[in-house]
Amino acid sequence: HKQRSRQVRIVGHPVIGPSGAVHAVQLWVGDPDTEPPPRRHVAAFAWSSASRLIEVSAELNDEWVQAGIAGRLTLTAPEAFRYVEHVDDAMTLIAKALDPVAEDHWAGCASIRTAQGLRTAQVAMRSMPTPQQQSWRGLVHDVTDVAPPAAPSLNSLTLSAMAARGTPTAVALMDVDQGRLIRWITDPIPGIQWKGIADDRDTPPPEDVERIFRSFTELKNGATQVHIPGVRLRRLDGGWTTVDARATLIPKTGGPLVVLAEMTPVDHGLAVEDAGDDFDH
Repeated sequence: HKQRSRQVRIVGHPVIGPSGAVHAVQLWVGDPDTEPPPRRHVAAFAWSSASRLIEVSAELNDEWVQAGIAGRLTLTAPEAFRYVEHVDDAMTLIAKALDPVAEDHWAGCASIRTAQGLRTAQVAMRSMPTPQQQSWRGLVHDVTDVAPPAAPSLNSLTLSAMAARGTPTAVALMDVDQGRLIRWITDPIPGIQWKGIADDRDTPPPEDVERIFRSFTELKNGATQVHIPGVRLRRLDGGWTTVDARATLIPKTGGPLVVLAEMTPVDHGLAVEDAGDDFDH
């Protein structure tokens, strides 16, 4: 209606992903004579369900990534999740990311530890059309000013207390099909070259990888827990740390099988030559 018409000012800023593709456009709509307010921080990332690696934009790295992994634009999922205090419906997110469907999506809020303190972010992800459905495009949108970070859960407080006592057991979520870490629940075992950090080699030697997958077959066949003693983990310094591992199946609510993996170090710093193989193949 003519009496209701009015002029507005629209300002758009593209949100560029790691590949250079536009993941979204951030819009401000207001009066033509009004200057736009400072923009809320929004940045893009990409997730590969095939490689289990997250690529972040330089803007996301600068604003959200803490000193331990600053400067890197490719992160493993456990590295990224280590700074997430809380995420809405985390198991649905994990199931979708591990078992992608073309043009699927997920959205929710997360509380993330950053160099500026705890922040609230809206996170949105969408998988690509067939046959590229294993590639996801995502956004992180800072909404701390309107949604304060969620209070720590009882579980997170308990795990923090465990870490403060220096308990040696490290706990993580792991998927059964690929035997890959998804998210650390406690701090990880220090000094380990987890797959995807330095190169794409498996962290255990081949014979230990075979033992792990034989045990995971038991979980697929109905077992709810398996014990895997004496698993060697490749160290960043070239040696090995040996752990006793225990995997407990998380009740399935759809999607791939996920376990809670407990790793207790029993030996540190085994030299490569003492392990009987260089395990580089």
